[in-house]
Amino acid sequence: MDWEQCLEGNVSKRRPDLEEAAALLKMAGRREAYISAAKRTKEFTPLVVEAYYEIAKELITGIMAADGYKSYSHECLITFAEKFCGLPKGRVVLLDQLRKIRNEINYRGASVDPSYLERNETEIGATIAALKALLRKRLPRQ
Repeated sequence: MDWEQCLEGNVSKRRPDLEEAAALLKMAGRREAYISAAKRTKEFTPLVVEAYYEIAKELITGIMAADGYKSYSHECLITFAEKFCGLPKGRVVLLDQLRKIRNEINYRGASVDPSYLERNETEIGATIAALKALLRKRLPRQ
């Protein structure tokens, strides 16, 4: 979906909300702490992958809030990240892949092969770090 399509009903323009953006940054940090503290076994791989997507979603939503947008679509979150966050194409593809996997986990009870996380966790972490840095730039020093 392109950005113009998103603006036709899946994204609304609103007043920038820095409090919401800061709250979402804080929640993303909590999820990161949860992933670090969680028992990391193959059995919990789907939950870790799901949590990584939720972190990215919260960070993108926070950036959107700071910029004065509200998305009603996960696809449009990814479109926003592609258009306004300066992420390399590979990271945008990875975010969309995480979105699809998260949907499979949440709506179909799908499992995730642990090798997926082994292959992608470093790049997922780098993508999250880049999104976090972008969001922090939009927030006043606290």
